[in-house]
Amino acid sequence: QLAPGLDALAEAHPDVLVGHRGLGLMRAVLVKHRDEVVRVGWQHGLKLLGCGWDGEVAPIRLLMMADTLGREIEEFLRVFGDVLAAVSKQQTEASN
Repeated sequence: QLAPGLDALAEAHPDVLVGHRGLGLMRAVLVKHRDEVVRVGWQHGLKLLGCGWDGEVAPIRLLMMADTLGREIEEFLRVFGDVLAAVSKQQTEASN
């Protein structure tokens, strides 16, 4: 459920979410503007932390509990989609 949801978000927000990798509920999302994604994520109630290398595209690691419910994954995807949309909008406005 998580991987197809992240695929859909990457398709909807390719200017921010470049891709993802991992197994099951342990994923790394590869994003542009990582610091901004983390900042906006916290504003939306997501506890996001960058990990690994820093660059134009950088990872954020997701780790959900083994007993995470489907509705919790749906809620995460909805809120993360809002975060990606907000970052995308900010980047578009900044470039104009």
